Order: sequence, then C-alpha cells, then structure tokens
Amino acid sequence: MKSLYKLNWLNIKNNRYILLALLLIIYGFVLPIILSYQSAQEDMAYIWFMYLQKMLFIPLIIMVGYLYKPYVEIEYVEVIQSIHKRHVLSYIFDDMCLVQLFMLPFYCILIFNDYQIIRYIFIIILQFCVIMSAYQMISSFTHSTTVSLGLILCYILLFSLALNDATIGNIFINGPIEYLQRSYFIICLMIIIVSFVVSYVMQKYR
Repeated sequence: MKSLYKLNWLNIKNNRYILLALLLIIYGFVLPIILSYQSAQEDMAYIWFMYLQKMLFIPLIIMVGYLYKPYVEIEYVEVIQSIHKRHVLSYIFDDMCLVQLFMLPFYCILIFNDYQIIRYIFIIILQFCVIMSAYQMISSFTHSTTVSLGLILCYILLFSLALNDATIGNIFINGPIEYLQRSYFIICLMIIIVSFVVSYVMQKYR
C-alpha cells in the first residue's frame, strides 16, 4: 500500500505543472464566467449547468488523461506492474476520485451561491463518469493517451457545442432536468458498466 501511495504521488508530482494550469483554467476562467451570470428572473442554476456542460469537461478530462497516462502507455505499464501489481481499472478510479476532490471547492462555491445547483452537480459527475469509462475502454484498445484523449475531446466538442440538440449518442442535456426520463440514467449506467467490463476483459486477456 505504501508503494502505491508513492506511485500516485510521483505521478501527481511529475504532472504538477499541467495540473496547476488546468486548475487555474477551471478556477480562474470557468468559475468567474459562471458566477458572472446572476438573474432573479431565470433559473440561474440551470443556466450555470448549461455553461458547465460546455466548459468544464475538457479541462477535467485532460487532467485525468495526464494522471492516467502511465497506466495506458505500454512502455510504462510493465514497470508500474512490477512496482505494485494491481488491476489498471483501480488506477482510473483513483484518478477520477482525485480530480473530483480537486473540484470540491468549485462545487461548494456554486452551492453557496445557489443551493439548487446541487442536483445539476450530480448530473455533471454522472456525465464525467460516463466519459471517463468510455476513455478507459478506448485506451484499453489503443494503448495511446493521445488517441484516446483526442477521440474523447472530439466527442465533447461535437456534442456539447455543434450537435447539442442531437438525441442519439449524446449524453449532454439540452433542457431542464425535471423532464429527464429514467432511461437517461439507465443508459448512462449501462455505458459505465459495459465500458469497464470490456476494459477489464481486455486487460486480463491481452
């Protein structure tokens, strides 16, 4: 366990500059833009949610991508496994939790300004888990951070901006969550489960 903590800390230390830059974007750019929108006539939490879907995922996914890079690239995997033999899925879970820990002050600031944002934050976290499970599955096939991140970032840009009205293959929401059907949550959970099962099988039998 001690070697595992050392490994995770070394990974964070090696990527500290890119992590700090991405956190600066989130807290110094995304957060002020969201808080700048204040309105008593409209559902402010909903407007914030729409901004979050368009602006938050790219820095978050890049952050996890850099943290998870040693567990994707083949030249690093064997070295890491020799230090601490552990299934690769546990590492992506650690990195996802770490990134959400970084986001905790961000969420608290939004909740302090409008407590109704809480339900939207849960949706954001669910969408984050769906995207990361898909990233993990793609990386298990490609063994390349660049390719995996590139495909996921293209998806985010395409469906959160250009095709935000699309209903097929789009996990981003373009309307109040009060009208969300139960099938949306079922589909999200199924994507997460299937992605991680496929990744597990790929890692076990490759």
